[in-house]
Amino acid sequence: KLEFTLETRASTTFRGQRLMLFNWATNRYDTVDYRFPGLSDSSFTVSLTSSASDYIRASDRLMRAYIAWDDLASEVAGLWNVDIDQSNWKIFR
Repeated sequence: KLEFTLETRASTTFRGQRLMLFNWATNRYDTVDYRFPGLSDSSFTVSLTSSASDYIRASDRLMRAYIAWDDLASEVAGLWNVDIDQSNWKIFR
């Protein structure tokens, strides 16, 4: 089992937050979560059970995460920011 926890906040709710983990078996990033970040600190945990080993490189146990934000309201002018307060991996054997 593999868990990835992320704590973020955004200055606006018009941005979709995408969490992707690198799948070493397919050699590409898989979207494992999509949500709208809150205006205050909020955390969530994604748990992978059946294919958790695909996200851990066997040779050195390297894991990769990629976090992106979509601009869903491009007509809204102005600057926006996102804060990542914490990220955490947990591996269960």
